[in-house]
Amino acid sequence: MAGEEIGRAAYSRLLTMPDQVVPSGREFRYFWDVRELCLLLVQDRTYPLWQRLFLLGMFCKRPGDVVGAQDFGRTPKLLRDYAEIASSGKLRAEMDGIPVRSAAQVQMVVQVAFGYLRQQKAELCRIQECLQDFLDGVGYESDSGLENCTCRYGDAYRQYYEPFMQEHPHLLENYLINHIFRVMFPFGQDPEKAFERPQHEFLLMCLEFAVLKGLLIGMAGHYREAFSQEHVVKLVQSLAKSFEHDLALGGTLNWQGLSDVNCVAALLKN
Repeated sequence: MAGEEIGRAAYSRLLTMPDQVVPSGREFRYFWDVRELCLLLVQDRTYPLWQRLFLLGMFCKRPGDVVGAQDFGRTPKLLRDYAEIASSGKLRAEMDGIPVRSAAQVQMVVQVAFGYLRQQKAELCRIQECLQDFLDGVGYESDSGLENCTCRYGDAYRQYYEPFMQEHPHLLENYLINHIFRVMFPFGQDPEKAFERPQHEFLLMCLEFAVLKGLLIGMAGHYREAFSQEHVVKLVQSLAKSFEHDLALGGTLNWQGLSDVNCVAALLKN
């Protein structure tokens, strides 16, 4: 109950937003309200971080309905609906039932991150060091398959990554908040296509985040008790340089159904 009360207090302004007519040419009237909901979801510690992203993904699918109907006056109701969903916790049980897919997470990091980063970013020494730490941490060998890696990955998550992140929950929150401001999430940086972008921008965010989290889990397995904030900062800075303004990353969006929000959630849940 206490968590729900905290949640409702945080979402109180959005829960009571009034309906208003939006004149033509004023589509951006609710830009900051949408941004506020995105930030609230990312920072809502009444949910595990992966569930916050799941809820954010559900929300980001809906602006397309508003665009299709050219009825931007529906935005307040959309914000009220999702503020209510988040603050009431009505989807907690459903999200808890999503299965953990550690093998898919390892495969995604190996295939997407390594294929993309090593082929297109080979000149970035720091990212190569992080990739090698991941490989060492999960015991990856090119001729041994991924089964053993999945076991090592799970052990690294439970023994080193999860305890560390419980002590430093702000680290990945700050990464997501910075991402939201850096790319004008969820609208992107192209004003003419802004209201067509939310779902695409969400999937790009989740792809980057899934790669980041997967690599960190492997790095935690490599460094064990010595895993530190410095390792997180090193990887975050390396990935920021690798991903920023690179359209090639978008080509990985359909990796084995990654464009489906449930698949995204499975890749993020441990």
